[in-house]
Amino acid sequence: MKKRQTFLCPGLLAALLLCHPVQAVSMEPISSDSKSGGEMWLLAGAVPEALRTKQAPSRREDKELAETRAKAEAGDPPAANRLGVWYEKGRRGLPVDVKQAVYWYSVAAKANNGLALHNLGDCYRDGIGVKKDEHIAFDCYLKAAATGLPLGYEDVGDSILRPDIAEGFNLTDPDERRATAMLWYRKAAKHGRESAVSKLKQMGQSVSAGTTSAPPPVCHVGKLPGTRQLTGAFLRYTYPRSADAYGFLIRNANGEEIDVIIGNGDCQEFAGLDEGDAVTLKFTSERSLDIHTSECSVMNFYVPDSGKILKKARGK
Repeated sequence: MKKRQTFLCPGLLAALLLCHPVQAVSMEPISSDSKSGGEMWLLAGAVPEALRTKQAPSRREDKELAETRAKAEAGDPPAANRLGVWYEKGRRGLPVDVKQAVYWYSVAAKANNGLALHNLGDCYRDGIGVKKDEHIAFDCYLKAAATGLPLGYEDVGDSILRPDIAEGFNLTDPDERRATAMLWYRKAAKHGRESAVSKLKQMGQSVSAGTTSAPPPVCHVGKLPGTRQLTGAFLRYTYPRSADAYGFLIRNANGEEIDVIIGNGDCQEFAGLDEGDAVTLKFTSERSLDIHTSECSVMNFYVPDSGKILKKARGK
């Protein structure tokens, strides 16, 4: 059975990025593959003909390139991203080298630089310097959005309109998919993205770009420390029982209703669970961007084999 992706796993992106330390970056050259590197761009027509022949850079450009490279080697994220852009576009007298571009984007992305995450996502989306993988691209875009990058909000909206991405978040209905994408576009438009405004207008929405001076919110994604114990009354399933991943809504002794994602497959320890049954379990928590609301939220995840039914509800 195909597993449904229900949340962003922050460890996934880190494992996929190139494993070079952010500080004291190794400067071993990265060779260009003739099929997946720079030549692939030329064959795809993505690089203008004018970039094939470069004029000698000015002294100012030489100095700026040297300074940027030194900062990137020292682990400065904006400099590493900027160097990646120059390699990707063949600027500042550099040859087009998409392998080097991906490398430097990855260095900056590991430091949670929003623009670098966006650029790395574009590389995975289009197969530039790496094997094309739209799911990895989406992870990059979502993490870019979590940094408060308005362009990242727009990227997420674009991705949600793709059925193969939306399916992983149970957005199989075209109208629901469209509504969710518009929510992300509105968030991007609120923070000045004119292109998001254009997309909303194409979808029949009358909006204008925002002029708010407030910085976009940052969502500090990742696992929260500790494991918590939860004991209370089972209220209902928060996902259909047929779903690959489903959850329990439980009311504790203080009257709080807590949603815990149980995971993939059946949990035999909860076989025969009915509304009102007293249960106990352990869970961990993780902060992430909610795809459906575009808001930063905390999700709770069941610790396998930690739970049981304490008492059946009366009359059952």
